[in-house]
Amino acid sequence: MTFESSNYFSFPLSWQSPSSNLRAGLVAVASIALLSALTTFAALAFITCRFTTWKAALNQPLVLIFNLLLGDLFQAVGFALDFHWYRIDAILAPSTTCRVQGAFINFGDLASGLFVLAIAIHTWYSIARGQRMNTCGFYTIVSFAWLLSFVLTIIGPIQHGNSFFVRAGNWVSLPITR
Repeated sequence: MTFESSNYFSFPLSWQSPSSNLRAGLVAVASIALLSALTTFAALAFITCRFTTWKAALNQPLVLIFNLLLGDLFQAVGFALDFHWYRIDAILAPSTTCRVQGAFINFGDLASGLFVLAIAIHTWYSIARGQRMNTCGFYTIVSFAWLLSFVLTIIGPIQHGNSFFVRAGNWVSLPITR
């Protein structure tokens, strides 16, 4: 495919006709991401079924793991978009796919990191303090992690428009330099 180069950033922020090594890397990353997305989705479905059938009290560690998996699912879907770059033989910024991939990867990274932190804090609170978090405080932390992930993901595109996400190796992410 040929692209009107004036619509996209020049190398290294975009890349038309990447080398065969980069193309192989796109397939490898996208394939593993697709496998990750499918298995993560299966784990989320299983946990969701358990949540609906259990009569026991809220299992806070499992809720945190569920949310961590959900963040990982966003990240995996973002990396699976490398199949698009392979198909068109280019990584083009700015473009819709570039914005979607950048947002999914960034949102998934932030959510995963925040839920790992929440798991660590919850583990410390449960073990060191020997207490269980109250339900209201627990859901506040979960909600705050999602809200912070969302806000931090949209700040850059709001400030810099459609050109915020650019090529970063074999995928699209935040710009290192401009």
